[in-house]
Amino acid sequence: MYVCVCEAVTTHQISATIAQGANTFKALRDQLGVGSCCGKCSKDVRNQLRQECSGNGQGCACAGNA
Repeated sequence: MYVCVCEAVTTHQISATIAQGANTFKALRDQLGVGSCCGKCSKDVRNQLRQECSGNGQGCACAGNA
C-alpha cells in the first residue's frame, strides 16, 4: 500500500529500509523522501516505524525527529 503518495513510497519500501537499519523518522525521510513534501504521511510513517522497531529489537528513536 502507498503511504507517501507524493514520493510514491509503499509500506514494503519502508519495511525494507527499517530492516536495513533506518530506525528514525529522519533516516526514512532522508532515504525515501517520506514526509518531505506535504507531510500528510508523517503520522502513518511514524506509526509503522514504531510498530516495526518495537518488534525487532532495534529500538525506535522516531518520536522527536520531524
